Amino acid sequence: MWVRGLCESCNNLAGGAYDRAYADFANQVARLTTPAALRMAVIPGEAPGARFAPGLVARCVLFGMFAINPRLRFLFPALAQDLLHERSGEGPVRWPDRLVLKVGRTHPRFERHGLLVSGVWSMRVLVERVRHSSFGDIVFHPFVWCLVPAEDAADPQLGLEVTEPLVDASDWVHYGPDRTSVDLRHLTRTFPALAHPMHSKQDDWVEMLADSNTEGGPVVLFGRIP
Repeated sequence: MWVRGLCESCNNLAGGAYDRAYADFANQVARLTTPAALRMAVIPGEAPGARFAPGLVARCVLFGMFAINPRLRFLFPALAQDLLHERSGEGPVRWPDRLVLKVGRTHPRFERHGLLVSGVWSMRVLVERVRHSSFGDIVFHPFVWCLVPAEDAADPQLGLEVTEPLVDASDWVHYGPDRTSVDLRHLTRTFPALAHPMHSKQDDWVEMLADSNTEGGPVVLFGRIP
């Protein structure tokens, strides 16, 4: 699954510098979170013992987020510039205070259902009220990635954020390219699974779409992983 959201140079930068680290991390987590592997875990619910490069993985995901939501370049211009120019020695990536990168595992029921989405905010109005406020989501086994606003920027009366249980991976971007073997268990105690609202019972949810005239329009792309 892909969208034409990056220029050639940015796409080549992400592919050449970060994709391999992401693929290695994904392969490890997929292997360590099979039903059999989870049953054999010494500590039930503990994060898998994958060793990976957090900084490279986070950058790979962020390039993807900017690809599916072009408006991020206007909302967070410093982050966009830092991701593009840090390799030329212009300094580290500055992370916005009002932005959070969340990650977890894909839900076992939807492991073969991929999803790219931006410009869609939703709220579950039946049963328990929860919300999903997100600038972009990437769901591709074994990961669910969500780029969401910080909690202090949201109205608590709207309900809990559905991504609240996921791991906060915002700090991963501060790891340099030399940190290539960090144990995931040193970064988080748990690594929960999440069913994305668009994969769950959609009759329970109200979806709000971005204005295509002012915000670039929503992106929703479903895929079936063979």
